[in-house]
Amino acid sequence: MLAEEGVLEEFKGVAIKGFLAWQLANATKELHLSRGRLAERMDTGRGQVSRLLDPKGGNVALTTLQRPAGVVRCKVLLGFA
Repeated sequence: MLAEEGVLEEFKGVAIKGFLAWQLANATKELHLSRGRLAERMDTGRGQVSRLLDPKGGNVALTTLQRPAGVVRCKVLLGFA
């Protein structure tokens, strides 16, 4: 149904972004990092961190994801299946 309407890829993108935001939120929680402290460690503003943590918050570049991943001691792994 979504493919027929031409929105399947958009929904996949939103789902992936939501999952990444969820993972980042959990990692920051485990490390007891506030949004402000994460932003400081990323050398960016709280607004950027808020956009990263917003599951519906638009597109995020791969390089943008790599910075917070490093701060929370994780890696961004991508692949094609």
